[in-house]
This record gives sequence, C-alpha cells and structure tokens, in this order.
Amino acid sequence: SDGTHNCSQNCTNTNGSFYCGCNSSYWLDFDGVTCNVISEVQRQNSLNVTLSNLTTSTFKERQDNFTMATAVAINCRETPEKCVTINNDSSSLRKRNNQQNLLKRQDTFVSANGIIITNKEDTTDGLQVTFFVIGMNGEVINAQAVVEAIQNIVGFTVTNIMLAFPTPQDEDDQMLSIAQIAAIVIGVSVGTLLLVIISVLVGYCLWMHHKSGRFSFKNGAQKHSDSNVENVYQLEHSLQGSVHSTKPKFTDVDSKKEENYEEGDKGKKSLDKSEEAHF
Repeated sequence: SDGTHNCSQNCTNTNGSFYCGCNSSYWLDFDGVTCNVISEVQRQNSLNVTLSNLTTSTFKERQDNFTMATAVAINCRETPEKCVTINNDSSSLRKRNNQQNLLKRQDTFVSANGIIITNKEDTTDGLQVTFFVIGMNGEVINAQAVVEAIQNIVGFTVTNIMLAFPTPQDEDDQMLSIAQIAAIVIGVSVGTLLLVIISVLVGYCLWMHHKSGRFSFKNGAQKHSDSNVENVYQLEHSLQGSVHSTKPKFTDVDSKKEENYEEGDKGKKSLDKSEEAHF
C-alpha cells in the first residue's frame, strides 16, 4: 500500500485503520474511497444542522450513530408504523439494534450510508454538520422532508437547521418576506398617522362650528340689542320731534291771532277816523 489506501483525495491513518475524506465541493461515495463532485441538485438539498454539546473531535466517535439515527428518522417519517417499537423501547442497546434491523429491511427508504456528510465545523452554538441524503433508489431526498424528519432524531439535540447553500430564489423569498413585513409596518404607521390627522381635523371643525354658533348668537343678540336701542332712539327722537313740531304750531296760532287782533284794531281805528271826518 502507498499509504493512501486507494483514497481518491484525502486519507487519514488511525491506529490499525484509516478513513478517506474529500475536499470542499466533493462527497465520499458509498465505496468509502471515491470522491465525487457535489451536483447542483445535491447542493440545493444540502442542510446545515447544528448539534449542541458536540465538537469535531467528539463527533468522530458518534458520526456513525448520527448517520444511522438520521436515516432512521427519515424512514420513520415515510413509514411511521415501522418505528413504534424503536421509539418506545427504553433500552438504548435494543433501540440501536432495532434501528439497524430497520435499515436492513428490503423496503428501507434510506440507509445510513445515504447520509452524505460533506463538512463539519465548530461554532459557538455547537457542531455544524453539512450533509445531504441519497435514497436507496439513488435519488437525492428533498431537503424539506429531511428537515421534518430530523426534528425527531433520537440521541442528538438539534438546535438549528437551515439550507447549506441558499439559492438566489431563496434569498429573494427572504427579501420578499422582509419587504412584506416592512410594508405592513409602514402601512400601519401611515394609517395611524392618517387617523390622528383626521381626528385633529374633526376636532378642529367641531370647535369652529361651536365657536361660529356662539359668535352668531352673540351677533344676533347684539343686533337685537342695537335694534332695540335704535328703536328707542327713534321713538325718543320722534317724541322730541313731536314736541318741537307741536310747540311751533301753537306759536303760529298765537301769532296769527295777534295779527288778526292788530288788523282788527287798525280797521276799527280807520272806521272811527272815517266817521269823525264825516261828521
């Protein structure tokens, strides 16, 4: 052996054994030595799963358990009736044996080898494992189905699940959701502002109407008062005019009487003179 043990890319020797690995954008085939390029379909259905209380070093001992538990969860999603015994068994050993037996069935949907891990990375929230799933028929399992299944994985605590390689369409959908939320917030804000403006306008109109009513009442009262004053003035003026006009009338009568008396006296005197002359 040349020390690579026929690994097509990376080989890691262990105590008495070895295992092969692949570079980024490749995945290890079922033969355990061949590295294949990750296809577009495989990328679109790859997931990043965060497992709490695990690191890359501690995961090495549990990777086989993870692939088997993930495969069982997917099979249980497809045929729930097959998993009643597995999920209800209190013994970890019997549960593991039941899982292995389930994956050996002829009608198994996914085997443990179909869980293709392409990357492992330590994060502050735990170990992030990137993988996709290939079914027994050789087709890639839809990521949404894997997400629904892995939420019920046994033996591991999953804190986060997301697409490993979001497509532009996924990003557009996320932006659309953000835009919709922003539109709702703006709409509510504008609606609230319009409601406040309308309330202020209505209050102002009511105040002006009330003020106008009071002003009209005051004007009416003032006009009524002015009219009374004017009528009183006219009455007083009329009465005064009557008095003034009456007084001159009495004066004129007296003057005419005096003139008549004077004319009478003059006539009488003339008559007396004419009689004296006659005699």
